[in-house]
Amino acid sequence: MLLDAMQLASIIEIEELTKKGRIRIATHPTPRPIIYPWEEQEIAEWIKATSNSAAAEMVVNGEADACITTGSSLAGKEMLISRHMIGSPWMIFTIGTPLNQKQLQDFL
Repeated sequence: MLLDAMQLASIIEIEELTKKGRIRIATHPTPRPIIYPWEEQEIAEWIKATSNSAAAEMVVNGEADACITTGSSLAGKEMLISRHMIGSPWMIFTIGTPLNQKQLQDFL
């Protein structure tokens, strides 16, 4: 399934943040490669978040300067502004269970 639109969001303009030094960008580990170029140029430092939603909360709480998060995670956080749309990646979900096919059929 397509994930909600990923985006770079912050309270302060990115250009202003870069003037202050390295930007602390919170992301879940999965979208971290998006910021690799900035990490390599020492423009940004990665702050690990447990989810896309947690990354947005980290910015609101002052634990990070910006985040890679989803559009739905920005809902209700008016001070957090989308600065760049990244797109909607495909996500693959798997389910692990000790049940066999017959037992799973009984649940349907």
